[in-house]
Amino acid sequence: MHAVIELIQKSQSLVLSTHAQPDGDGLGCQYALYWALKKIGKSVRIINVDPLPKKYQFLDPHGLQEVAGKLKTPLENTDAILIFDTNDPELLLDLW
Repeated sequence: MHAVIELIQKSQSLVLSTHAQPDGDGLGCQYALYWALKKIGKSVRIINVDPLPKKYQFLDPHGLQEVAGKLKTPLENTDAILIFDTNDPELLLDLW
C-alpha cells in the first residue's frame, strides 16, 4: 500500500479505470478516489472500456466518465493509471 500512496503522491496526472461492463464497486472506487485526488490538486480522468450503465448514472452527474476510443481530449502526459476491481487483464483490452 505504501508503494501506491507514493505513486499517487509523485503523480500529477492520473487515469482511473475499471473492468468492462463496470459495476458498483469498481465505479464507486473510481468516483471516490477521483474527488479525493481532485481535492489535493491532481489532474484526474475516469476512462472505462464501456459506457456507464444506466443504473449507475447517479454516480456521474457531471459527465466525468469517458469511454475508451471516444475520449474528449487525447490522453497525454499521464503519470499513473489506477485500475479497480479486476484481476483479469482480458477485461481491459479495449482500454488500450
